Amino acid sequence: MAESTAKLRFIRRREVARLTGFSEGRICELERQGNFPRSVRLSAHSLAYIEAEVLRWMQDRIDERDFAHVVEALA
Repeated sequence: MAESTAKLRFIRRREVARLTGFSEGRICELERQGNFPRSVRLSAHSLAYIEAEVLRWMQDRIDERDFAHVVEALA
């Protein structure tokens, strides 16, 4: 358990925006819609995202694109 939690990293919305290319406002909107990983409250005035969840979300978008491409090629 300690090994897996050691790899977890909190990242702030600004870094999420840099990773995804979305604005901070768009990230909030996607999260509210249930289309983006939920933030974690670190304190009364501090939110962050779990980096692994954001990276997994990004990989899922890539996988969807690649799968759609394969389906189109088979059609």
